[in-house]
Amino acid sequence: PTNAQGYRDRLVAKAENETIQGTEVDKFVFTAGRARKRGDVETDVSLSYIAEEERINGADSKSLQAVTANWSYTLRRTNDPLFPTKGYLLNVQVGGAPGVLVAEQTFLRLYGKFVRYLELGDTGVLTLRGEAGFVRANGTSDVPSDYLFRTGGDRTVRGYAYQSLGIRQGNAVTGGRALTVASAEYTRWLTDD
Repeated sequence: PTNAQGYRDRLVAKAENETIQGTEVDKFVFTAGRARKRGDVETDVSLSYIAEEERINGADSKSLQAVTANWSYTLRRTNDPLFPTKGYLLNVQVGGAPGVLVAEQTFLRLYGKFVRYLELGDTGVLTLRGEAGFVRANGTSDVPSDYLFRTGGDRTVRGYAYQSLGIRQGNAVTGGRALTVASAEYTRWLTDD
């Protein structure tokens, strides 16, 4: 729950197995973090321990550990938090591993997203979106999968399967160190509901 100063503290332990586009990942993540929402601005800082094993169909597997520090800033000025028709959203994230604790290598991840919603008539909305990200590292083999970039699916690049755009390794698609996405989408609602 949020305290009197507006902070939400959290401790999260998560064990997860997922298979996406020919890549199977087993991971354990422990995170301690603090978020705060003041008006239209939400900030989040966290420290995470990650242990991960990634098996790539038709390519080499990898196991790694990392302790990461993360910061996120979100500015949301929209008329509705779930179904906005006007306004904008800005999100900036910085995270990485200094390499002095547990990480196999030092890496830094930068990410930004901007979405603009424009009402067109009574039932139309034009959504303009741009995303960019970069991971500064010597390669991807010692960077946790959550810190690399893949895209695709109806909430990112329509017409492509979920997370199907990335780096092809063997018979799988894995995350890459850079991301740039831009889109424009027009939605016309048939009824008020």
